[in-house]
Amino acid sequence: MWPLGLTPAACPSLQMSVANVESRNITRDVESGAAAPLRVEELLCFALYVTARASEASYRPVLGPLGLTYPRYIVLVVLAEQDSLTVSDLGARLHLDSGTLTPLIKGLEADGQVTRQRDREDERLVRVTLTEKGRELTRIAIKAAHSVACAIDMSAADVKRIRDDVNKVFAALRGAQATGGA
Repeated sequence: MWPLGLTPAACPSLQMSVANVESRNITRDVESGAAAPLRVEELLCFALYVTARASEASYRPVLGPLGLTYPRYIVLVVLAEQDSLTVSDLGARLHLDSGTLTPLIKGLEADGQVTRQRDREDERLVRVTLTEKGRELTRIAIKAAHSVACAIDMSAADVKRIRDDVNKVFAALRGAQATGGA
């Protein structure tokens, strides 16, 4: 049984993987779904995983002296774009659940970077707003983070193309999860 009901014939990237395995004279029982020994470097998921780890690690020396972690930084960046978001809207923008987001917000609040207040019109909602201290820290952090972008040494067009391609992968995986496929 193939995941998502796909077969090698229906999925070009699966054809490529099967072809790679077969070209190395590695046999595989297609019907049983027995694991095919692939090289980890051939896996898109591995490339995304190590790149995400390296990306986050590259921000540590820049954000650490400012008292920020990468997750806290992205919360501040979203609030700098659109301040006074509800916790649920902030979570949706960052693709984080409340169990992950709430500690980040509480830490930023304890450091005086944000405030949390109940919405005046709907008290079930909690709004997160940058403080002046948070706005200033965000300005400094964004400037500092540009050094990370410069370290990539790629054209703006290449960065945009790669980001767009990664976003397509994310959307496809999210879509597959939503339909119960992955």
